[in-house]
Amino acid sequence: MAWAQNNGFDVDSLTVIDRETLDKVYDASNNEMQFLGGVSIAVKIEGGSEYEVAFYISKEKGHEVLFGTNALGSLGVQIHLPRAPLVPIQRSSHRGKVTVARRTYILPYSSAVVQACCEINEGSVERIIWPISNGMAAGVFKIENCECAIPVINEKSEPMMWREGDEIGHWRLRSGEKDGMS
Repeated sequence: MAWAQNNGFDVDSLTVIDRETLDKVYDASNNEMQFLGGVSIAVKIEGGSEYEVAFYISKEKGHEVLFGTNALGSLGVQIHLPRAPLVPIQRSSHRGKVTVARRTYILPYSSAVVQACCEINEGSVERIIWPISNGMAAGVFKIENCECAIPVINEKSEPMMWREGDEIGHWRLRSGEKDGMS
C-alpha cells in the first residue's frame, strides 16, 4: 500500500474490507494464511467485464499479488484442462491407495493413531506412505495383512474426522526395492 501511495495511486479512494470479514485463505499446504487487511478494487480484463475483486494485504515485503481463482469467472476467464489421455494409464503394482480402516475422530490440538488399509497383495511388508492429508508425515510403515497404523497430529482448532474408506495417502516401494521384497 505504501509503495502504491508513493507511486501516485490514490489509496484513500479504495474500499477497505474489515479484517474480521475477510474469508479464510489457505496456501498449497493447507495452512491458513495471515493478512493485515484487504481492499476492494474494480478489475477489468481487456475485452471482459468489470468486477470488484478483494485484494488481501499481507505483511510480506514484496511486489507479489495473490489472486484468488474465485474471481476469474466473474472476469470472464475460463480455465480449460486438456482432455484425459486416450490410452488409460495402467496402475503399477509398485504403488497403491491408503484409506482409513475405521472411522477416526481427532480432537483439536491432539493426536491419534489412524488405522489404515493399503491396497497391497503381500502379507507383511514395509512401504513408504506419502500422505495427501494434513497432520501426517511421509515415512516408512510396516503393513501387515493390508493394514498399518499411522500417527496423525491435529494442529488446528477444528476437529478432524475421517470416515472408513476416506483416502489419506499412497504407498510406494522403497528406493531400489522390487515387488515381493520388504
